[in-house]
Amino acid sequence: MEIIERPPIELNVNGWCFYCKMTDDHVASVCLDLGIREQVSTQHFPIVTKLSIPLLHPFNGLAMGDEAKRLDEMEEAVEAAVNRPPWFMQLLDARKAKNCLFYVGRVTHAGVREYYFYSIHEIDLDFFKGMQKKFVDHPFGVRSATDKDWQIYTSDLHPGPALAPLLLSWAQLELRTKNGDDLTLPHDVDHTLFFKYKKRRDDFLEYIKDEGWKARKFDASSIEAGRAGKSFQFGVNLTKSHRIDRMWSDIYIVGLSSRAEKFGGMYGGWGAFQILKKKSDV
Repeated sequence: MEIIERPPIELNVNGWCFYCKMTDDHVASVCLDLGIREQVSTQHFPIVTKLSIPLLHPFNGLAMGDEAKRLDEMEEAVEAAVNRPPWFMQLLDARKAKNCLFYVGRVTHAGVREYYFYSIHEIDLDFFKGMQKKFVDHPFGVRSATDKDWQIYTSDLHPGPALAPLLLSWAQLELRTKNGDDLTLPHDVDHTLFFKYKKRRDDFLEYIKDEGWKARKFDASSIEAGRAGKSFQFGVNLTKSHRIDRMWSDIYIVGLSSRAEKFGGMYGGWGAFQILKKKSDV
């Protein structure tokens, strides 16, 4: 058995982010622009449009290979056509207020890919009818709504409080890979969570009691409480044997974080003492 130490990590919360989660018992792959709300004034882009595209050849519900490339071509075509329309369209629409659109992310799950855009004005449905003629191989549906506070971006795309643990987890996985750890092997993993109130911690444990976790409750030390926030005094370690490759570690982090949040808690992080190498490498 080898023991790995986690180095100090500088969190980068800008740029594009990819992570996985469970949605309606299906693995969902999420891609979003984390820095978009710092780059634009969200109040000036109150219209959200969701483009939903059923996959023709899903692999475990996700898009792969040539189909994934084709779908990204559709997203790029929508963005380019709205923001940089051909000159003749500019002449035809000269009397209309100019629109501007930002692509902010996508979710792929259960055989469907959904692209999210925010714009100044609602996009005319005739525009999408023309786009459908260009991409006849992939029928799609369109829904638009007013979302001045970007709540849909927050609820559908952003990982919320799980973001910091995800970033730390990815750094840890990179270090483990460099040390020869086989992330696809089951590891004994400890997940740490903190709660403001003892009763809410107990309510949370009752909520997940049938999921096979081994739970160890503890009162947070001054160091642990300081890391989680001074009011989060009641901790619990949840232990289970599972794979720690990025997809599965993401799923556990997002799942535990979102459920702990319902009980006034927060996810603190995970660790596994062992570095497990393939038998051929031992």
